[in-house]
Amino acid sequence: MIHIHDFAHGARGLRPALVCEELGLAYTWKLVSFPADAEYRARNPLGTVPLLEDGDVRMIESVTMMHYLANRYGPTTLLPAPSAPAFARVLELAEFAEAGLGGCMNPLLAARFMAPPEHQENWSVIALRERGARYVAYLGDALGDAEYMVGGALTIADISTEVALRIWQGGLGQALPDNLAAFRTRMAAQAGLQRALAARAAVVASQGIVGK
Repeated sequence: MIHIHDFAHGARGLRPALVCEELGLAYTWKLVSFPADAEYRARNPLGTVPLLEDGDVRMIESVTMMHYLANRYGPTTLLPAPSAPAFARVLELAEFAEAGLGGCMNPLLAARFMAPPEHQENWSVIALRERGARYVAYLGDALGDAEYMVGGALTIADISTEVALRIWQGGLGQALPDNLAAFRTRMAAQAGLQRALAARAAVVASQGIVGK
């Protein structure tokens, strides 16, 4: 059984969950308190989320989780074959959403929710927010008028981008270009995302957990 450890309202755990949904893989949500307790830190000393466990496999990077699941349990159109024309672009955008945009957002989230007031709008915050906006604009240009980020079908690039935009818009309260807002509306209608959110919400309700 695949286990996905995440905060009650975390975003990045949705990446492996959506791959599981699209591949028809059974998985369970394991909710993590904030801050993480000693039991969870025994599994992941960094105390970060998400954490994916699949038998003896244990992983802490959400984009890598998608690669792992697609390769182990595929083939799947979520990750085109290496010989496919779309392969390189899917990899690039899936990584960019986390390593590029996500890398900007982590310190912005820390500043917004944990920094003292005098540091919430310091030089670094302003610079990172401006860089994040450029990265969001890049994703908007990459999407253009298309339905999906790459080609004509859902891929891990779409899943990775949706999660990053979820954090940018929901966690940081930042605006999106019109085409990315429409993209998020389409992603919200995906049955897999609805099932993943509903499954986690059911666990949250059953355990009465309040968290991030």
